[in-house]
Parts: sequence; structure tokens; C-alpha cells
Amino acid sequence: MLYILLAATSFYLLVPETGQSQQRQTFPDNWNRLQRTIGLHQEHNALAQLSCSECGLQFSSTRLYSRHKSEMHPYSLAYVCSVCGKGMQSKSSLRLHMASHGSRNHVCHICDYRFKLKHHLRDHLMSKHGLFQCRGCNHTFPKGTEADQHVLICEKLKTKG
Repeated sequence: MLYILLAATSFYLLVPETGQSQQRQTFPDNWNRLQRTIGLHQEHNALAQLSCSECGLQFSSTRLYSRHKSEMHPYSLAYVCSVCGKGMQSKSSLRLHMASHGSRNHVCHICDYRFKLKHHLRDHLMSKHGLFQCRGCNHTFPKGTEADQHVLICEKLKTKG
């Protein structure tokens, strides 16, 4: 639980579990941000009441709850992986998950690192090598105007053909 005490020009965040408090300045332009912060904490506390309908376990986030459902109660979900038994809520989630059981067919032409999913290779090229990979033709370019111009041309050719 998080308590927020308001004063004329500042507010205090008090966390009873740890006994810590922090003083923060607030002015009229920060008031909306403070209200959003209060709202987010109220949402988080409401999520803490999220409980599994199968076993009654409590969860503090929907991400943890979803992971629990897919791993502990997969047959309560609509789609189940035939390889590992993990449950999914949608057909597209299952299709994406099934690719994780495949081989690493997507290879980086610079460092030979291999990926199971094409978008993981695209992310790797951007973050590790500073290259952009076109989704239309898979050519790679340094980040910048050359890549931007190529994408515009490639999209025009794709819509014509």
C-alpha cells in the first residue's frame, strides 16, 4: 500500500511496509502528473487482488497471472501447444509460440548469430550492428536517410506489383 500526503508546495510518498518516505516538490504544472501517479498506484493495488480461478493464487500483475495460467493450467486456455503443453489465449499467440520450437533459420550475415524468429534478427541487426533491414525485400542499410528512401521506393514497388 502506498500513502500520499499532500502539502501546499510538496507531497510525501509513504510506504508503510518499508517505513520509507520521500518528499517531492509539486506545483500546478506537476499536479496532473501527481494525479496520474496516484491513479497508477491505485490500479496496481487493484491488480494485487487478481486471483487464479483454478487454484486461488494471488497475483500483482496481469503478466504474472497470464504466465501462471499458461504454464500451470494450460487446458483452461483456448489453444495448447502440442510440443510443450503451454496454453495460449489466441491462435496467433500459439503460432508465434510454435516458432520457438523450430530451428534457427534466420542468420546474421555479419556475426553468424542465429535466430528462430525473423523479427529477432531484424532487432539484432538494428541494436548490435546499426543496420536497418527492409521488411519488403530483406536488404540491409545503415540507419538513416538511405534506409528511409529505400523503404519508400520498396513500398511503392510492392503496391504496383
